[in-house]
Amino acid sequence: MGREMIPPWGAMPKITHREVVLSRYVRRVRYTSWRWYWGMRSRRYYPSLLPTSNPITFDRAKGEALAALDELLEAEREPQNAALVDHYSSEHWKQERLPVQRYVQRDLDPSFRRSRVLGRQMITVTPGPPHVDRYREYLLAHDDFLAERLRRGSLESRIGRPYLQYAVGDTMYSTNTIEHLYYLARLMRNTKAEFPSSVIELGGGFGNLARLVQELAPHTTYIDIDYPETLAVAHVNLRLNFSDLPIVVHKAHVDSIVPGAVNLVPVWLAQDIRFQPDLFLSTFALSETGDAMTELCARVAFFGCSRIYVMGSVDEVVKSAAQIQAATRSLYGADSLHQSIKPYVYEVIGTRQPSAP
Repeated sequence: MGREMIPPWGAMPKITHREVVLSRYVRRVRYTSWRWYWGMRSRRYYPSLLPTSNPITFDRAKGEALAALDELLEAEREPQNAALVDHYSSEHWKQERLPVQRYVQRDLDPSFRRSRVLGRQMITVTPGPPHVDRYREYLLAHDDFLAERLRRGSLESRIGRPYLQYAVGDTMYSTNTIEHLYYLARLMRNTKAEFPSSVIELGGGFGNLARLVQELAPHTTYIDIDYPETLAVAHVNLRLNFSDLPIVVHKAHVDSIVPGAVNLVPVWLAQDIRFQPDLFLSTFALSETGDAMTELCARVAFFGCSRIYVMGSVDEVVKSAAQIQAATRSLYGADSLHQSIKPYVYEVIGTRQPSAP
């Protein structure tokens, strides 16, 4: 038998405009059906997830956050601050910021964890990816502190009205919460098992990881470095989940980090932080910034942290995994680079070496 003939590219069948439109229509119907199904299914779990007592309303939390946002954006317009933001940002995020900023200023509502705008970068609002099932299996595969709390069913929040898709016992969890608990589990199971006493997170998104840390270890000192509009979303999320949690917005300078509080730091003040945390944490944000941010983190030895957890994409556009690992190798060991359960993703997990400067 002869070899199968492969037609040249010119002989390949062309996709008609009608087929393209039909494909888009089918995807939209599937997505709409998914949102409706999980939205209705989630309602039965909401009563058990309501905060027991929170006197703060959404409008009040939003008002506080928007007032802080206005001041931060005013400070960002100063030439030196604007130059630093431009220096630390990738071209990708310079474009992605504007829709988020408009959404937060005009359209932020109690269903923000279903927002398609925030769903472009920081919140999963589409059918759960397959790797999240593996994350859940990993979380439950060990008999430790995180697995026990996950089974107990007290780690999800209804704030923002998330889509709840993953069952653990009698509780449903969102994709983002399963992912963020996986990050903490990977850190604790590959370094010393103690929960971090203080955290610097680069790119904290809508504040879900900060919320989980406060849920698991109340009044942990937490520093979130991000853009003003993203810090505003995190401010709303944290204020509605913890009415008595101190939230400090550093607007013009970082004189001192407030212990036992969540400290929200705009990106142009990152180089002024003089706090040495137990953990430096960044999930995809470091791999999406400009090279200058990686250089800053390397120059300050990742703020002198004793442990590190970084997750990023292997096929990222801005920089390769090798560049980030080069910045961590001497401090946290050559074997700090791990392959993640999720395809095309790497993790840097390490404890500071005794000989590190």
